[in-house]
Order: sequence, then structure tokens, then C-alpha cells
Amino acid sequence: MPQINDEHIITIDGRPYVKYGGLLEAAHRAGLTDLKIKLIQSPARENGHTAVCEAIAVIKTRSREKVYVEIGDASPASIGDPKLVPHAIRIAATRAKARALRDALHISICSVEELTIGNGSAPEASAASSPAKAPQPDKVTEPQLRVLRMQAEQLGLRDEDCTRFNTMTKKEASETISAFNRQLNMARVG
Repeated sequence: MPQINDEHIITIDGRPYVKYGGLLEAAHRAGLTDLKIKLIQSPARENGHTAVCEAIAVIKTRSREKVYVEIGDASPASIGDPKLVPHAIRIAATRAKARALRDALHISICSVEELTIGNGSAPEASAASSPAKAPQPDKVTEPQLRVLRMQAEQLGLRDEDCTRFNTMTKKEASETISAFNRQLNMARVG
């Protein structure tokens, strides 16, 4: 798989993140033939003004074509900057595309566009690693909970299976959303 060029990797609070532009550039080098977005949920008062989009990335290699499907969400809480809240659908779409491209490229580090910025100001980025801080796992967000519940319903999970969602960290929720998404994709394919 193509590597991400160094100019597309930034460090925030001592952790590396990849820029969406770097993912897209590497995906084109890897054989990206299609990248589609589908709006799954429009932001509305009833859903906490949360937009949810699905991205489908198609990578064609010499031997086969692979399809990667992921979702991304955006809400006022995860966007942070009030001036950007009206663009929740585009932010959710970019987050979904970034996740699908990361899956396609086997990139395990999060993209900058997927970050939740709760206070309206971007975290400080640097080229060098800053001293490690004691990790403080962030609690699962309401948009993540909504997506998890929607996916659990589609997968036919029991209510007792879903009670663990409330105790997850953001990272655990993100990983579970990805795993559920893979299960849903496999069910669709057959």
C-alpha cells in the first residue's frame, strides 16, 4: 500500500494524525476508482442536530476490486466552532471518507478531520512530539451512541448487548462502530 507523505502527518498533543488530503493522495496512488457519499441522517432537533454520512471507497488492484464502507458523524458538540455547525453534513461526509480511505489503505492513525473539538478551538499541532500526558479516555459521545444504537438495531442485537455502549470511551465506540459497519457490509454483500 502507498505510504502517506510526511507533509500529511501532523502531531497533536504528542500523537500523530493524518490529513484527509494525504489519505486521498495515497488512495489515488493505490488505485482509487470511486469515492461516494450517502447521507444517512440529516441534522435535526430530534437527533441533536447530528449529520451521519456513509462513504464508499473502491480500490482496484491488478487482481481485484475492493470496496470499503464507513460512516462519519458531525454534531455541534463534535464540530465545536459555531461558525462551522451549518456545514455538519460536509464535515460528516469528510469524516466518513477519511475513515473509508484509512480502512482501504490500512492506516491505523486517526485523521485530523475525525477529531472531536468540543471547545471551539483547534488543538495545537506541532511537527515534533510533545511530552506524553497521562491518557484521559474521553467518554463516548451522544452522536456515537446514536450511531451505535442504529447499527445495533440493524444487526438485531438485544437491549442487554447494547448496555455496554454507555460505558465506552470515544475510541472504543469508534472501533465498535467500525466493526458493526463491517458486519453490516458483509450482510449486504451476502
